[in-house]
Amino acid sequence: MNFQKNQKVVSAVLNYPILSSFGIIYGQVYTPLATIRNKKSMIKKHIFKFIQAKYGITEQQIIEHDRRPFKVELRQIICLYCRDNEFTLKSIGALLGGRDHSTVVNNLKKGNAYLQFEEKYSENYKAFVRSFDIYLSGI
Repeated sequence: MNFQKNQKVVSAVLNYPILSSFGIIYGQVYTPLATIRNKKSMIKKHIFKFIQAKYGITEQQIIEHDRRPFKVELRQIICLYCRDNEFTLKSIGALLGGRDHSTVVNNLKKGNAYLQFEEKYSENYKAFVRSFDIYLSGI
């Protein structure tokens, strides 16, 4: 690759296990910043299409203010997945219909607690991550 004199190649260092379509990668993984930005835009563009195809729930049904358990769980899973992919609290809130960052923080706290103590919730989250990563790799 040819780079201009003053151009810097910036990488992000990820020090936690990564789930990809090839399996889990451990250790330090250096990912170009452009790749992370591209993945974020892919997530924003396709997450609701994926959910509608897999679960039969539209974007409008997810972002409406409804406290039915399956919708709450889906919103928490979206928050967890986006946060794992370096989204800001504000951008996650915007993705979920303009919710405040404090709502996102609450979803993340509850979601992380459920991941630790609820086996079924943890299985649902892992299945969502696997399925969505495979879906994104096929685009």
